[in-house]
Amino acid sequence: MTAHEVRSSPGQVLWRVFALVLSVLAIVATAPAARAVEDATPAPGAEQERLTYEELQSSSSQRAQEFFPEAYEEPSFFQWISIPVLITGLIIALLLLGAYLWWQPRFAAERREKQRR
Repeated sequence: MTAHEVRSSPGQVLWRVFALVLSVLAIVATAPAARAVEDATPAPGAEQERLTYEELQSSSSQRAQEFFPEAYEEPSFFQWISIPVLITGLIIALLLLGAYLWWQPRFAAERREKQRR
């Protein structure tokens, strides 16, 4: 079915235009409300006291201490060895691929000889 074969009655066209107008009006009507929510600022008296991490940690209970992050530890040696291992693996994979492509004509010739027999 091609585009010029599609027929719409005037009633269908009016309903589609009406639905389109309602959709556009709904989007336009909700945009200021969404913008108002984003721009909302807290009341002047609602500002909370700013605590530093150390003050917060020292004033928290023993149970809350479990949820604080662990102290920083320097990375181990094995973190740095993963990059050379990855590079070495890529080089070996490329060498194997190159060797396969180099010897591929020989493999094809051997296969043809086996098929002739």
